[in-house]
Amino acid sequence: MAGKCIKKYPLLENLKEYYKDIKIGFQWADKRKTEYERIIFGDCEKVKPKLKQFIDYDFVITFYDDANYLSKQKQEILMYHELRHVGIKEQNNGELSFYIVPHDVEDFSDIIENYGIGWTND
Repeated sequence: MAGKCIKKYPLLENLKEYYKDIKIGFQWADKRKTEYERIIFGDCEKVKPKLKQFIDYDFVITFYDDANYLSKQKQEILMYHELRHVGIKEQNNGELSFYIVPHDVEDFSDIIENYGIGWTND
């Protein structure tokens, strides 16, 4: 699904360019995640430097249990949303640095414009 999103969405062009140089792990969690009484369907985390010796990824994207109940189309939007958090910057010496791209307002504006603010609602 991630590969499909990277090919499909122009705003993921940076991932297409650096796809061979970045390692993204994906996992499904069999638990529900909530924050401030809101359901969290997924998240993207940058692997912390002290964990790099144990985890051979730069980022880990997790889909939580409630994402199982989303349609395939909404799961794709969720994957796109999480991939938008992957930040890559090429340094002056040519090395890459990675960071988490924060939300703009509460969600990414292009997702709101294309799918609505309640894009996860049925």
